[in-house]
Parts: sequence; C-alpha cells; structure tokens
Amino acid sequence: MKHGISIKCIAIAFIIFTAFASKAFSETGINLNIKTILGSEKPGKVDPKLKDFVKQHKSVFRYSSYSLLSQDFLKLSKKGTGKVLLPGKRELKITCTGVSKKRATLDLEIVKNKKQIFQTVIQLRKNSSVTIGGPKYMDGDLLFNIFASF
Repeated sequence: MKHGISIKCIAIAFIIFTAFASKAFSETGINLNIKTILGSEKPGKVDPKLKDFVKQHKSVFRYSSYSLLSQDFLKLSKKGTGKVLLPGKRELKITCTGVSKKRATLDLEIVKNKKQIFQTVIQLRKNSSVTIGGPKYMDGDLLFNIFASF
C-alpha cells in the first residue's frame, strides 16, 4: 500500500512541476538580439563583427560594404512590446503576438514622425534569425538581423 501512495505522490508532483514549468516558459517569453546594419554598394569595407553575417548572406544581399550601426537586446513577455531606436529618427517596434514550443510570431513596425512607414509579421523558429531589408539611410539601406531565443 505504501508503494501505491508514493507512486501517486510522484505522479502528482510531476503534474504540478509540468504545469509550473509550462507556465514559467510562457511567462519567460522571448529574448531578441537585433543588429542594425548599414549595407552599401559604395566601395568600403566589411565590419569585422559582420564577417559571418556577410558570408551567410552574400547570395541574398549584394552590397560591397557592411557596417554594424547598433546591437540591441530585448526581452519580451508573451504579448509584450519593445522598441529600438534607429538611425534617421526612426523607431522599430517589435510585438510578440505568440510563442509556441518551436516558433515565435513577431509584429514588426517602423515608425518615423509618429507615422508607420513599414509593417510586417514574421515567424522565427526557436534559436534562429531572420534578416529584413529596411529603409534607405545615408548611402545605403538599413538591414535588421533579428535573432530569437526562447
């Protein structure tokens, strides 16, 4: 009889632990690493911090120079919003609209002078990144490399 009680206690403890673990996961949300990059066709150099990025994206982006303008880290709760200041008096607003075990859905919006100039929705797999081309800036284009972990 004592064995039956201890197995039931273990089963109940497992159920409670699983419930708390899944709740902790949903409350933890998502960690974002956002790199703002200037890609330009004008002759220049590649920022040493972006060598791996350029190697990975050389077939997609055909710029001759890349500069890392900023790197920001955001921790968003499920359904949370964060903001990143961008060059040219712009702001990137990122809203997490959902997180599953494998994917996070993010709403991206670029605002300038309180007007939306760009909006898209992306889905990122756990521990992966996406690079999005953005508006013109100086002698090139802004690129946003967004890495998500959760």
